Amino acid sequence: GSTLGPRRINMTRGLLHAIFVTAQRRKLVPEHPVAYVEKLRERKSDVDPLTVEEIKALLSAAKGQEHGIFTVLIFGGLRPSELLALRRQDINFDRGVIIVARNLTRFGEGLPKTSYSEREVDMLAPVRAALAEQQARVGLKSTFVFCNRAGGALSLKEVRGAWFRLLRLARLRERPLYQC
Repeated sequence: GSTLGPRRINMTRGLLHAIFVTAQRRKLVPEHPVAYVEKLRERKSDVDPLTVEEIKALLSAAKGQEHGIFTVLIFGGLRPSELLALRRQDINFDRGVIIVARNLTRFGEGLPKTSYSEREVDMLAPVRAALAEQQARVGLKSTFVFCNRAGGALSLKEVRGAWFRLLRLARLRERPLYQC
């Protein structure tokens, strides 16, 4: 097999740590050995944002809802989990702002990453246009701004899949979704 990287090892260590803390609290073990294992240093990923030309190519390849999703992510500065949780009432066209009040992860809906993440984001013209188009597309089918066919929330897996597909279509090099 392949060698495990520091991130994977730290994630596994974290899970084992939680298991032993619970076992110790329940008095199933006298102490937990993971407390003596230090976390490995993880290399920070290189920042590799899209250039203006790459943004144009990516958005040209995107159609419909996907165009709206990536326009808002790129020009709105939202995290993918914040975009997934956007509801109609979070968009204020009169004031020209997006109200970021929650996020949606695989664990469900919750508060944003930090208290500073709860914010109002000014809508740039491309974001305003994309959100107006998306609102017309969804209508009353869903309370979510971006939704699946049944009107429910999109998953990060769906958005990430669309991201990598669009990068290939636009003939751009692969990079993580968070780089947009």
